[in-house]
Amino acid sequence: MGQILFNFHDVILLMTTMQCLFFALILAITNEARSRGVFMLAAFLAVHASIPLHELILWGGQFKLYVREHWPQLYFIGATAYFLEGALLYLCLRSLVFKDFRFHPMQLWHLIPAGAFVVFLIVTFYSESTPVRMFLIKSERYVYDTGYVYADFLGRALRVVYGLLGLWVLYRYRQARLQSFSQLNQRDLKWLWGLVIAFTCVSVMEWLLSVAKVRNLSHPMDFKLFVQLGLTGYYLNFALMSLWVFIGVRYFSGFETVNEASTQHEKAALPAFESDPGIIADIDGRMRTQNCSPIPI
Repeated sequence: MGQILFNFHDVILLMTTMQCLFFALILAITNEARSRGVFMLAAFLAVHASIPLHELILWGGQFKLYVREHWPQLYFIGATAYFLEGALLYLCLRSLVFKDFRFHPMQLWHLIPAGAFVVFLIVTFYSESTPVRMFLIKSERYVYDTGYVYADFLGRALRVVYGLLGLWVLYRYRQARLQSFSQLNQRDLKWLWGLVIAFTCVSVMEWLLSVAKVRNLSHPMDFKLFVQLGLTGYYLNFALMSLWVFIGVRYFSGFETVNEASTQHEKAALPAFESDPGIIADIDGRMRTQNCSPIPI
């Protein structure tokens, strides 16, 4: 008793995790309209909740020591979310704005990066004996190993890519609304654009941390830089998730949707008019006989 498990930075991570989990549950339970977009948002929040928890297990104060002693099997599982949440965001946006969006087996390819990362963890970490795994955890050699650093780099880069794809989805949605002569509510688009841009910016910020770690493999860098980038990412992520939660609860269920197919079709060409030479000759003959002029005088 009396032992402090969490410092202030740890509390921010814990609050982010609990906030995402609670509101994911609320969205799933209160989604009376059975909106696919709302369900996907709940899935996105649930998966994202494991990221701050993963960071808390790796870099928390006393809490990481507690996990090492009691739940060492939890290490690195949460890192899989880096390879999943971007895809969930992308599918969430598509299901939110396109009413003809349907899930089909071809979309399972989005799971390939996460599956590859799980295989990587099994081969390089979980296949080792318990004493070896505990040594890798306590010495923190594994998190700074070349393989894990590059895997982390790819996972965070993938989030940035999906953030950009999310912006592309919104651009297609806007164009479809304009082509269908639908009344374009700029307020709706502004908050949605803002959320996706914010997600992309936070993802870029966290990706820069992984870039620094990659560079550190060949050119050792000041550890304080890692701390500053990491803490900045924690607080930005907390602010971002707060926006996603409170704005999402208010607006996501009432969004005007369009057909995604309409964004992929080119404008149909007007049918060519085929003239009949016989009719033209008959009209010309009548005009000459009756001395008619096609130009009024």
